[in-house]
Amino acid sequence: MDSARIIPREIRQRMLHELQQAKHIILVTHQKPDRDGGAAAFALIRKSGYIIDPQTQRHRKRNILDINLVCVPKGTRFSDPVDPGTLVIHLDTGGELDLENWILDHHYEGCPFHSTLDIVIALLWYQEDKNLPRYMQGIH
Repeated sequence: MDSARIIPREIRQRMLHELQQAKHIILVTHQKPDRDGGAAAFALIRKSGYIIDPQTQRHRKRNILDINLVCVPKGTRFSDPVDPGTLVIHLDTGGELDLENWILDHHYEGCPFHSTLDIVIALLWYQEDKNLPRYMQGIH
């Protein structure tokens, strides 16, 4: 992976922590989702598979009902109010790469990533290629 596509470890750790701490996740992609947004959503769901239960402070498996998918017109963003503890993640829509606000889109000039899945892999699996799910090995 070239240096322009390396996301600093502190940012990757913060984002993984936020992903696993979220009580509820809303995955946002564009209408008529394609393989890029779909594969990125699947990868995020897999990586968020265990969360820390706020009452027991122990890891528990995430219930698939904790995750919703919302489709918006291409290039736009989800802006509805959400409950505290809800993480909104934009995939393949939003027009920029904004890691602070979980907007993961490669559709802008000069983006060093060729797909949204490439961004998700850089965020959550970089330097862990041996732990990539088999279906993702060799994709990026």
